[in-house]
Amino acid sequence: MRTAKRIHPSSVFPIGLAFALLAGVAGPIWATEGPELPPIPRTKSLNYYLGIVDAALPAFTPAMLSAPSGPDWMAGKTVHDVALAMQDSDPGTIVAHGSLIMGYDPPDGPRYIKLDFDEGYIRFTNRERSYHTGSPCTAVPMTEANAALGATAGALGIPTSEWDVRTVDTVMERSVTGEAQDPTPEVTCQTERMVTMTRKSPNAYPVFDSMVRESVSNLHERARLLVDWPRFMLQTGLNMRTRTDVVTDLAERMLAAESDDSGLGAEVDLEIRLGYTRISGGFVPVARAVFADIYDRYAGLILDVPLALNPSSIDPGSDVLATVRFGARVDATLGIAQMDFFLPRPETVRLTIADVTGRQVAVLAEGDYAVGWHQVSWNLQDGRGRRAPSGVYFARLEAGREAPIRKILVLR
Repeated sequence: MRTAKRIHPSSVFPIGLAFALLAGVAGPIWATEGPELPPIPRTKSLNYYLGIVDAALPAFTPAMLSAPSGPDWMAGKTVHDVALAMQDSDPGTIVAHGSLIMGYDPPDGPRYIKLDFDEGYIRFTNRERSYHTGSPCTAVPMTEANAALGATAGALGIPTSEWDVRTVDTVMERSVTGEAQDPTPEVTCQTERMVTMTRKSPNAYPVFDSMVRESVSNLHERARLLVDWPRFMLQTGLNMRTRTDVVTDLAERMLAAESDDSGLGAEVDLEIRLGYTRISGGFVPVARAVFADIYDRYAGLILDVPLALNPSSIDPGSDVLATVRFGARVDATLGIAQMDFFLPRPETVRLTIADVTGRQVAVLAEGDYAVGWHQVSWNLQDGRGRRAPSGVYFARLEAGREAPIRKILVLR
């Protein structure tokens, strides 16, 4: 269970210390911790996530499987081509190893170039990283940096039909003249403009995690380049999943990601975009979910859920549910305990409740269940209809070779 601690303003300046400061007496300032905040409420069930996912998930159709393949733009590229595109000379040493080609100067040299044909990857760096550091130490205009990236991408043959949004960042560095006691102020230097271009598929959906990034120094030199742009080709044999399957898949993953050991979820902000991501064998359409725990803005996660699968060979990279999932929580308002479980294959299931001594209290489910999610409730009564007293109970789900157990706390 997550907890947070806070500092009370009154504890920062105790009264005695305040008088000492007013009297000109030097001394340390101590801060003491106040009482712990209440635990973050984690009462969200699978149904909560099913609802918000269904509302946020855009419509998708089999048309996503009709995206044409892009050109093999890296075919035949050389270290010389990269150096030329970056307006630099060739490195002194070039080594080839399988799909990799690397060019570099001796350890103290300025250039390093790497090409990976299997991954559609290029890396260039000018290790001298020279900048103008005198006043005004200003970066090149954004238009110049933008034009440089377009020229580089064009020279390398990256298909213009896949170019998408560009953003420009300014790289800043600080330098201090003189000793630490020198009152000379720090000088802020704009050393580079860094331009990043994202990618879209031939049918205009975004291609996640694929981009070109180039830095132009304030000396107007193309200093660094990163290309992550593998050829766009869909994985073969893909079949679209139903909306219900995708919603359920994503909701379960969110519940697991936002739950503690009790299996309870947290309230989240959610955004979902459709696009493509690359796994073994090609690209697949996915729903990319970005969500954050509203109680902790620094706790967030990005999940990719496939919108289509190859049923004959599900790739491990697709992260399809492959194990039994089981969660339990008490709804004090309704006076029930609710259990959700997922079966990756048809199974004979037995769901029971036991007390701390191991004595069976109730049998909630027994029989054959299909693939997918199921929900069972316990009315907090034993098999004879008597109220279960306050205490700790254990829900046990027997499904095939798996038998996960979840703890349930009943308070009267």
